[in-house]
Amino acid sequence: MNATQKSLDGVPEINCIFDCHLLHAEVLDSATGQAWHSVDPITRADYEALEVPEGFIKVGINSAVADLHYFRRPPTADSDGPLEERLIGGRRFIQNANAPSEPPRRLGAKYPLMILANKHHSLVYNGGRHVRVVTGPDGTEYVELIAVATDGGSLYQDGRALGNPDDLGLPEGWTVRNQAVKERTVIHLPCPAQALFFANGASFQGPVDAFRDGTS
Repeated sequence: MNATQKSLDGVPEINCIFDCHLLHAEVLDSATGQAWHSVDPITRADYEALEVPEGFIKVGINSAVADLHYFRRPPTADSDGPLEERLIGGRRFIQNANAPSEPPRRLGAKYPLMILANKHHSLVYNGGRHVRVVTGPDGTEYVELIAVATDGGSLYQDGRALGNPDDLGLPEGWTVRNQAVKERTVIHLPCPAQALFFANGASFQGPVDAFRDGTS
């Protein structure tokens, strides 16, 4: 992290989504493949009414399970620093990721979908809570980042698939557990990150090893 960045308990104030339990929007520039994330919360009605520039598409609205999250650097940068920022429909957006170079992969009959997300993303989970962790057949672990979208509209969600929020429909060989977080835990996802998306809108991302010993 460069010296120009302030921090809050080790978390940079720039590129950070502090109120991430509220809804935020993501839009995509179709020409460049650049993804843009809203800095401030947005209501569902305002998201529907949001006017995006020509060539942009609205790709989703969702909230986070993480207590806060931030982006260490621009998607193609070699060092940490601020992301590009712009106004879209009068709202602040940051250029947080680039579209993956390959389409989503189905890991089950339909879900989960796996994408390789080109971003430098860090997740913060406060102590004294629980978070779900999914483990794949090869032992890779993924922590829940995006919450179940009971009203629809999340990235890669299957329409308005509501159902039981605890039922991820995991393929054979996959498991999920409810992990106690005993102390504040910061997870720096690799770039590209492996992002799993489920029909109910939830997303688990990794690989992570912070909870592997079960003592976090």
